[in-house]
Amino acid sequence: MTMLINVNNCGAHETGIYSPSAHQINIKLSEFDLFIYSSSLLLDIMDSDENLPTEIIQKLLWLRTLLKNLPSALPTPQRGEIPKYPFETFRPDAAHLQKTEDEVGAINEGFKSIFGWKTRTTGDGIIPIEERGKHGIGAVADLLERYLKKYKDSSGQPNAVLVKWVEDISTGCEKAIKKHGKELPDIPVDNQVLKRKHAKGKGDRDESRDEDTSDPMGKRRKLGSKFDDLCLVNSSRKVVAGPGRKESDIIKRLAIKYQHKITGDPYFGCVAEQCSWLQSGNASKPRVLKHATTPCKHLSDEDRNFAFSSSAGSSLGSRMSVIAASSETAAARSTDSQLSLKSGSVSLDFTQAGKEEWQTALDFCIMKLICVQGIVPNILDSDEWREFIAVATKNKLKATPSDAFEERHIPNEASHVHKATVELLKKEFNLTLTFDGGDTRGQDSVYTAHATTADRKTYFLHSYEGTDEHHDANWVKNFIFQSIDLVGREHFAALCSDNTGNTRKGRALSEDETPTLLDFPDPPHHAHNTIKDITNLPEFAEMKTVLRATIKYFSHSNFASRVLQSERLEHGVMEGLVKIGKTRFATHYSASMALDRCFPFIQQIILDKKIEPKNKTIVSTFTGMRHSMQFQLSLVQYNRIIDPIARSLWAMEGVQTNAADVFLLWLGIGAELRALFDLDEDITGIERGLAQKVIQIFNRRFKAFIKDNPDDPYFTTLYLDPRFVGSDILKKTGMIPTNDLTITIPPAIQKDDAPEAHTTPNPRAYRRAKKALKQILRNEVDLYLKVGNTTSIFTLVQATGSVKALVEEFTPQLLAYSRREYPFTDPIGDKSMLQWWRELLLNPKGRVVAFCAVKLYSILVNSMPDERWGSRKTRMNAPLRNKQKPSTIANMIQIGEWYGTHMKPEKPHKKPCVGFESGKIINSKNRSKIPDTSSEVSASHLDLHLDSEMALYSALDSEDEDESDSMPVEMPFSDIDFDVDEDIELGSDLLRKVIPKECDAPLPVFEAFLEHEIKAAGVVGDVSIEEEVDWEHV
Repeated sequence: MTMLINVNNCGAHETGIYSPSAHQINIKLSEFDLFIYSSSLLLDIMDSDENLPTEIIQKLLWLRTLLKNLPSALPTPQRGEIPKYPFETFRPDAAHLQKTEDEVGAINEGFKSIFGWKTRTTGDGIIPIEERGKHGIGAVADLLERYLKKYKDSSGQPNAVLVKWVEDISTGCEKAIKKHGKELPDIPVDNQVLKRKHAKGKGDRDESRDEDTSDPMGKRRKLGSKFDDLCLVNSSRKVVAGPGRKESDIIKRLAIKYQHKITGDPYFGCVAEQCSWLQSGNASKPRVLKHATTPCKHLSDEDRNFAFSSSAGSSLGSRMSVIAASSETAAARSTDSQLSLKSGSVSLDFTQAGKEEWQTALDFCIMKLICVQGIVPNILDSDEWREFIAVATKNKLKATPSDAFEERHIPNEASHVHKATVELLKKEFNLTLTFDGGDTRGQDSVYTAHATTADRKTYFLHSYEGTDEHHDANWVKNFIFQSIDLVGREHFAALCSDNTGNTRKGRALSEDETPTLLDFPDPPHHAHNTIKDITNLPEFAEMKTVLRATIKYFSHSNFASRVLQSERLEHGVMEGLVKIGKTRFATHYSASMALDRCFPFIQQIILDKKIEPKNKTIVSTFTGMRHSMQFQLSLVQYNRIIDPIARSLWAMEGVQTNAADVFLLWLGIGAELRALFDLDEDITGIERGLAQKVIQIFNRRFKAFIKDNPDDPYFTTLYLDPRFVGSDILKKTGMIPTNDLTITIPPAIQKDDAPEAHTTPNPRAYRRAKKALKQILRNEVDLYLKVGNTTSIFTLVQATGSVKALVEEFTPQLLAYSRREYPFTDPIGDKSMLQWWRELLLNPKGRVVAFCAVKLYSILVNSMPDERWGSRKTRMNAPLRNKQKPSTIANMIQIGEWYGTHMKPEKPHKKPCVGFESGKIINSKNRSKIPDTSSEVSASHLDLHLDSEMALYSALDSEDEDESDSMPVEMPFSDIDFDVDEDIELGSDLLRKVIPKECDAPLPVFEAFLEHEIKAAGVVGDVSIEEEVDWEHV
């Protein structure tokens, strides 16, 4: 492509226009050259008589920089006003030209008349600069550059008189900046100009942009074309004379400064080589810290930690701590302190320092209000808010604008909270990492991670915006360790998330790399997908169609909804229909239960012609006897089958849920379904074929969730609950009881790694638990040998004296526990299993098994913390806030959780229970007393719970598992039975008492046990030299 380009003396460029006063050149440009075409490139490829020496280029660049940074206190000429320094329209005066008979002389005289004839010969000899603005003094650099290119001396160098004016005006600008208490800007350094000067020819392509990565700008230009016209700023200021501003440590370490080679405009970016973040303007500490602490993915760990520490130190929370500490000190020294509590009131200090503290305290409260309640920060810019602050402070303080909170206060406070969180978590062991991914309304992909302590306190740990990245298994693994390593791998016991393909494989890869991390898929999601498989059976297709059509009709008709509301309230039924939504667990079950509750009322108002639906399916279902009976039968069948799964699902969401609870709930589902299907078909209405399909779905889901977990944590945790050892839930294997004699038959196995098992009530269960616990213990010992005394097992090694001694205690203690011998006979009472095992950690005869049990019972086995985070994100990232950045959302939620939860009095937690109204007792025979089946609040004018977007937990639908994991709708018929755990007696009466029947009720099975009391004691010893452990014979 050949292109005619004209460059006039002013440096402006045009295409295809001929001008006699311009230098005309023909350039053959490739498409790439045309893409990077700019004025700086044109200057580089022009004839050599247009080029300026590097020293002059740097001086002009320094002058432009100074002109851009003149103090804002200097006056700026308004539009139409003649500037004091009219360089934009400057032309040599004809009288001066006649007098000097030289163009440069005329220019020199013109400059003297503008700046003053004696300014350079009187006083300090520095030109005074008393005005700013691009149309006046700001145009002098371009003017001098044009003259310097045009007028050369006999040796071909730029005219010395003009060079002297560049230097003198620069000195005057420096004086003006310093005079107003400002620091000089940084000095730009252009490395690319020198490289372009040595190009082979005018039309040669600039290869330095693509090939040269030895200098920083070469690497930056590879990140994007926005770096093409920038040059680095030399912080050392050795290139051009003149002192520069001393950078703060934060900006010097975390940012790189640039300057535009033509305009002189300042820019700054991230110090990380792979980061393309670039901002215009002078480097700003708040903006640098905001980038470094949240969105940047390329900073080193050292720089990131430095950024968090620096940002946290500037936070309102940190400053309030300093104010509180100084106030306490002052109050201790003087009873009449200006800022102290007196008789329940606060005495305010109205000095300047006192006002600053008052402003800090006010902004701190405002920040908490915004983040805890999820308020839009823009409200702070409203006139009403400013009025409120003025009235509240009696005009003593001003309202802080929203950008101060968004750019400075909130990011800094998030760093302060993050630092406090990490410090707190480093004091804990057996943490659970839960994580999940989701999208914002701006279509940004965000992953979050939470850490939950053994006492079930959950802390937001980390968020990552990875919209432009592929979230495969390795990516998930890296995200897991990026989160865990903030605290330390030795502090974590388990991972938990939903069971999509990438998250499942990511957890597995993480456990392979760090075997102490146990792998748990999220139980509520798995139970929800089980319900989904059953709901998609063809036997319920017609029922679903009528259900959806009925709910759709009442959701679209306010009149029909109001009529239904009046009818059911007349009969004492307070709750109405529930809308089916994609963001609720067991949503079809909730909707079908609600319709079953309202069925007679809908039927009555249709028969009375109070409403007249046009949908023939709805009319025939509620008025025709045959259709009505078929629909009600299908509805009852569906509700009775799904009922135990739904109630278990809601119990699994509990904050105190452990692996034993989940195992019991799954067994309870199987036990209740078996009892249901064992009833005669005439009683239940459930055909054998439908029952077989449900059993097949249950077996496959149970196997995938319980049996296929290689760590076997569910059965092992249940085995470590002494209330179940010896109960009829565990099968008695290897024991043949007679009248007065018990004959023990050891199982026939090739290699018995637990020969002592036959002396326990459940030998096979004992072997299975021992295998899992021994692997847990071995992984913890291996980590201790690798890491040292920062691991959780270190205190136990210290108490036993050596690793070998510790391991030798394991088998005798597990055997004693299995036989219910001392010290494992202490009553549980109202203590949790975690508390019971923690007490045994102090007993030398139980501490090793107790260590393993404490780890298992410390683990939170659901990912509800991240589901709750997703719900808060949904509320905060409302449709009118669809442009919020992921970092802003994450920061506000993190601060809101910290001050809204952890800084308030703790509320007692209960054992796993049905925590939502959806799980209350179901009684189809007495509809007038049936509680609500939804956690939503009814709309004021509708008989529906419509707000599906604001559910407490956002249950992702089919995206939460691989398609290969879901059950096909059409399944071959086969006569099968429930295939659960081989060591579990599914017919046990206890298992039918597992699932709660009422809201907020504990698992009923725990009320069925009797306990005996024996006391315990404990001893501590020293550590000896390690010896090799023979794990095969443990």
